[in-house]
Amino acid sequence: MEEKMETKNCPYCGEAISAVAKKCKHCGEILDPAMREIENLKRAQANGPVIVNNNNNNNNNNNGSNGNGGYAAPLPFAQKSRLTYILLAIFLGWLGVHDFYAGRTGMGILCLLTLGGWYVIVLLEILFVKSDGRGILFK
Repeated sequence: MEEKMETKNCPYCGEAISAVAKKCKHCGEILDPAMREIENLKRAQANGPVIVNNNNNNNNNNNGSNGNGGYAAPLPFAQKSRLTYILLAIFLGWLGVHDFYAGRTGMGILCLLTLGGWYVIVLLEILFVKSDGRGILFK
């Protein structure tokens, strides 16, 4: 007496396959989610290194807080000083030095090209700019 094996249709090609199949014999697609993820990681590894960061340290104790939401500036760049930014804007604002210091190159070039024609903008920047060109808050 022959046992009839339960079947299902492949979700990728629609062909009938075993209900417990982990891979379709017709189209070759992997049906098991864990095996599919492993295969995707293998393919990605062949294209270059895969870096997985599972560091889910959710300490909310604010120790060592740098005032910018816990975002640490990437090395070698250091967090910029707001006082330095303001002093550069006051004394060398017409050259755009303060914007270059903050990493806001476009505004720095604009100030430099106008040689002070934008000094009103410099004064407004002193009042309203709170972060550098990368979005990191000044100290």
